[in-house]
Amino acid sequence: MNRYIVRIELHDAKPEDYDVLHQMMIGAQFSKKARCEDGSAYRLPTAEYYTETMENSDELLHAIISAASAATKLRGGSFEILLSKLDSLTTFHC
Repeated sequence: MNRYIVRIELHDAKPEDYDVLHQMMIGAQFSKKARCEDGSAYRLPTAEYYTETMENSDELLHAIISAASAATKLRGGSFEILLSKLDSLTTFHC
C-alpha cells in the first residue's frame, strides 16, 4: 500500500473554491487526517490531504488535477500541487 500527502494551493481563490476542492478530494478517497506510525491520526493543515492506495503517483496526480481544476473553473484561476509519497510520518505539535 502506498501512502501520500498532497498540498494544493489555489491562486486568487475564495473560501468557496476551497470548499469545492475539499468535496472533490474527499470524493477521490483523500482524507484530512493522516495516520502516523504509532497509529494515531493527525489533522492536516488547510489544503493538505492524505491517502493510502495501490495507485501510483501518476494515477493520483490525474485525480488531484481534476479536483483542483473543478475548484478553479469558475474563476479561471491557476493552482499548484505538491504530491509526496511517504515512507514514514512523524508529527510534532504543541
